[in-house]
Amino acid sequence: MPNPVSVDIKNVLEAAGLGTFAATSGWAIYIGKGPETPNDVIVLYDVPDGDAIDGICTDLENAANYSLEIRVRSESYPVAYQRITAVEKEINRTKFTVGNVRYELVNRDFPPRFDFYDENNRAIWYQRYTVMRYIGSSSSSSSSS
Repeated sequence: MPNPVSVDIKNVLEAAGLGTFAATSGWAIYIGKGPETPNDVIVLYDVPDGDAIDGICTDLENAANYSLEIRVRSESYPVAYQRITAVEKEINRTKFTVGNVRYELVNRDFPPRFDFYDENNRAIWYQRYTVMRYIGSSSSSSSSS
């Protein structure tokens, strides 16, 4: 059974040095829900989004289309913006393989958007991606853009 998209993207972001999973200081990466601390957090949310897109994968029986939402929080509005654009630079329009799962498309649906300041006056930015992945028989793990 493959990982949720959020787990594979978390691994890509960690490898790029953009955060550490479940860190208690510095830039932290969480899946599904961010903690109250630290202040600087990237949270990934899986959003199921229908069927495979024709023409992207050769074996549509093993392909699936997803949405991934990414939220970035920081005490500093420009720091949060800089981090979400760094995330975008790392994953937008990339192809990579994790185990036997080939990511054929990671494409932003819209540029980073400011959402709101939370109850602790931290800026929240967000972005959504369309993700096409193919469950295949490859056993290697690599990342490329």
